[in-house]
Amino acid sequence: MFRSGFTRILAFLLGLTFLLAPPRARAEFTLTLTEGAQSLRLSDGGTGVISYMGSFGDFGFEALTATSNSPGSADGGMLQNIDISTTNRSLVGGPAVLTLALSSDGFTGPGQAGDKLELDSSLATSHIDPGGQGTLVSSLDSVTTGPLKLAAGSKALLGGNAYNAAYGTRGNSYVLGNVLTVTLGAKATAQFTATTTTTVVTPAPGALALGLTGTALLGVGVYVRRRRGLATQTL
Repeated sequence: MFRSGFTRILAFLLGLTFLLAPPRARAEFTLTLTEGAQSLRLSDGGTGVISYMGSFGDFGFEALTATSNSPGSADGGMLQNIDISTTNRSLVGGPAVLTLALSSDGFTGPGQAGDKLELDSSLATSHIDPGGQGTLVSSLDSVTTGPLKLAAGSKALLGGNAYNAAYGTRGNSYVLGNVLTVTLGAKATAQFTATTTTTVVTPAPGALALGLTGTALLGVGVYVRRRRGLATQTL
């Protein structure tokens, strides 16, 4: 009977601890559209996918989809704007500028706290009307890549894609983000896919082997030094 009462009390205390414990924060994934003083903030609602069709400011969207694989995996973290097809609906006037800012927190993979990560940024296009361009900057916490630029008719187009990288050290968790800036003249259309990824940086085999060799030689040196000391003492 005593054991039964104790079990009930223990179960009650465990349940009370669970109820009183602060709720775990859910990872946040957002997309913010900005044109001039106008802004629109969209959230994934916990699904890892943000989709939007319709209009915002001077821009209309045939397709706009963003994805995040937070909390990441052993293979890497990924943030992506997929198939952004947009048109500046203005009939007259100068170029309009649209900013699409993605932010996704709660990444705990790949690797672990203290690991060096490679931050890769990639921008691709299948179509940009004359005068249009897209610029992408990716970020891992406070580390950012240099801007990637794809413009209609320029040498920077490079067959429709551009790529660069940066490096940072991760903490217990990290935030991935990217900012895509689209500039289009009146009635112009463009399509972009922007991708931000992280992978763990592993030492080159040669550097690792050299480090191990150096450690082994250091051990031999210590051993020889000790043997000489022993010989001197014997004599």
